[in-house]
Parts: sequence; C-alpha cells; structure tokens
Amino acid sequence: MRWRVIDVPTPLTREPEWLPPEITHAPAHFVGWRFTARNEVDGVASVFDVHRDDAGRWHVAHRYD
Repeated sequence: MRWRVIDVPTPLTREPEWLPPEITHAPAHFVGWRFTARNEVDGVASVFDVHRDDAGRWHVAHRYD
C-alpha cells in the first residue's frame, strides 16, 4: 500500500524524564515526525507518528484514523 504525505510534517520532540528543579526550560530532543498521508488506492487519510530506530530505519509508532 502506498501513501502520499499531504501536509507539512511536524517534528516530534520529547523532554527528558527527570531533571533537577533548577532547570526551568528542559532541552527537548527530536524523536520523529507527525504527518497526514492519503492512501493512493482508496483515498483514505490518516495521521502518522514515525520514529527512527538505532539502526536508522523509520517505523510507524502510531496511526490515527
């Protein structure tokens, strides 16, 4: 099945789990992308969260219909 991205991807970031209370603006690190894509066969659109693993491969972490 092929999908075509139909919006501007949004970067997904995550703040560290724990920080000392002295740090008021936690550094966020990039974890993936969120975008809307349309199925080229039936035209159904979904929102996807994709993350990269340690080997550099992209995986769908979540799909929202």
